[in-house]
Amino acid sequence: TEDDLREIYGPGDPVDFVTVGHLASAESIPALVNINKLVTRHSAVVGTTGAGKSTTVAGLLSALSDPARYPSARIVVLDIHGEYAKALADRSSVFRVSTDANSEKGEKPLQIPFWALSFGELVKLSFSELSDEAAAVVSDAIVALKRESLGKQSRDGITAARLTVDSPVPFCIHKLWLQLHHREHRTIIPKPGGAQDEVEPAFVLDVNGKPVQPGDAMSVTPPLYRTVKTTGPKHEQVNWGRDGINIRQQLAVLASKLRDPQLAFLFNPGEWRPEEDGTVTKDLDELLKGWLGSPAPISILDLSGIPPAVLSDLIGALLRILYDALFWGRNLPEGGRLRPLMLVLEEAHAYLGKEHVGTAPSAVKRIAKEGRKYGVGVMIVSQRPSEIDPTILSQCGTIFAMRLANDTDRGQVTGAAADNLKGLFDMLPILRTGEAII
Repeated sequence: TEDDLREIYGPGDPVDFVTVGHLASAESIPALVNINKLVTRHSAVVGTTGAGKSTTVAGLLSALSDPARYPSARIVVLDIHGEYAKALADRSSVFRVSTDANSEKGEKPLQIPFWALSFGELVKLSFSELSDEAAAVVSDAIVALKRESLGKQSRDGITAARLTVDSPVPFCIHKLWLQLHHREHRTIIPKPGGAQDEVEPAFVLDVNGKPVQPGDAMSVTPPLYRTVKTTGPKHEQVNWGRDGINIRQQLAVLASKLRDPQLAFLFNPGEWRPEEDGTVTKDLDELLKGWLGSPAPISILDLSGIPPAVLSDLIGALLRILYDALFWGRNLPEGGRLRPLMLVLEEAHAYLGKEHVGTAPSAVKRIAKEGRKYGVGVMIVSQRPSEIDPTILSQCGTIFAMRLANDTDRGQVTGAAADNLKGLFDMLPILRTGEAII
């Protein structure tokens, strides 16, 4: 009877439970989910296209961000298709990668400064890949530029002695490119009458004896050097000044990315873009305050304008920055222990698949395993649960299983449930739109 169902399914304490819908067999009985377990013990919303996943997630987020009940709610949505800005317009701040961020709607440009990334993340997004020897050369050059920046603009909590290549200290990547370009491409000429090791760069000169194109870092313009000449009198010989480690191809990739307007949010991030001496107008605290300290309870990071080739690595870097911020601030009022954060990963199969070995799966695995200690929860949203790494799905304490027709997908969800509930999942292929087994 309805009274029996009411006894079984509720009512729970209104403070600890949030309504996510109603029982399919009794519309007067609300379906209640424990909010603490939902947020900090992770969750997954899975279902075929058209089963109602986006509507379900939007409804969940609306319930969790109700200002009257949860005034300290804090949710970050990684939206790779731009679906949620309209549905959650009244309670969200939208940060959009695309250049047409609409200021009239209150949308802000999403800037992800390259210098906030770790060295491994930066190499993947800028050079693609480097050998160990080349990585050492690039790492030393970056540390030198960060030390120069720290001398111009000091920062609390870090000194030159404690600085590493992973420290989130601004540096000019355009200047790094020009320095490495000089190293790889320059031709040199011995100084007349000088010692054997005294050399000077051999530029192409104009009629006045000045370099035609000395190179410009900020516009990514390479210098023009004279053609290599190893014959003739000693003072006329021009040599190629390289030391055996070849990163010409990777430098060409970096130069292309620095010029690419699609990647301006990363390499030319507005007020977070370093000048040639490494100074910036705004630092990392302002960036995190926008994402995590916005007056609106939900921050939507709209990644729909990001090139697919860099999407996985960029999402991994984003999640790592957010998690590290809450980890290091765990004992502060802004930290996750006193004010938890929920991360919503839309279309998660696109970057959390078993075949993916980038930064995104490792960042999500870390949050899934350790996030609860520091108040960071994750909600995985996917239409293909079978493509998501089983390690990640097995950490989700709450599963919203909507209609799933594919047998492999059903098997993945059934495997994550308790043995005595497996018969219930035989209903998954015939669920109606908007129905779920929770």
